[in-house]
Amino acid sequence: MTPRLSVLIPTRTRTGLLHRMLESLVTTAADLDRLEVVFRIDEDDTETHIYLSEQALTCWLTMVGHSAIVVGPHLNGYATLPIMINEAAEAASADLLIVINDDVEFKTKGWDARLCEEAAKVPDGIFSLAVDTVLNNANTVFPCQSKRQIDALGCFFDPRLVYPDIWLRDVLQPFGRVIRVPDVVIEHQWAGQTDDQVRAINTIVAQPGYWPLYEQCVTEGRAKIQAALTEAVVQ
Repeated sequence: MTPRLSVLIPTRTRTGLLHRMLESLVTTAADLDRLEVVFRIDEDDTETHIYLSEQALTCWLTMVGHSAIVVGPHLNGYATLPIMINEAAEAASADLLIVINDDVEFKTKGWDARLCEEAAKVPDGIFSLAVDTVLNNANTVFPCQSKRQIDALGCFFDPRLVYPDIWLRDVLQPFGRVIRVPDVVIEHQWAGQTDDQVRAINTIVAQPGYWPLYEQCVTEGRAKIQAALTEAVVQ
């Protein structure tokens, strides 16, 4: 059975948070058989490797229709998060994909069914579904995209940027394709970043060429979305 929804989870050495997130995911989902969970973990993350092999796979993940673990090199936290998410997205098999942090809790019963329901209202597949993170964040922090849109953009998130959720919002908003689903609550608990991760992000955005690059990435993304919408009309 092909999953309807793939949940992409980049994580590193936070198995306590990961366990709580997985527990909330499986106890609130409407149809676990049609759900896929794809982890992206670092090759040197012994803690998470042990957890997924000895605890989660024999507990929460046995309830899910399909799960996969993508292992890659140790990158630099949030500054390289888009790369990790793109790697997880490449391994996903569903037509609808959502990225989720390990420091969240699913609060809404049937959240997966609601996201699938909203996605079905946009047959051309060009959209980002934005859930409620409780903190009234205006950005699409945990965006849910179709496989068709990811293929059109060439990525889930642009790997050249450190705030990729804002990039996706800025790409799609002019087309009216950021769709808020306020009755789906996925609470972001903001476990935080290490000092090294914060410094890495600040160093990147302080570079003279970063914001011109950001604008370039937005322009390129909009051109790809326009092309996808035009193609959908022709078909």
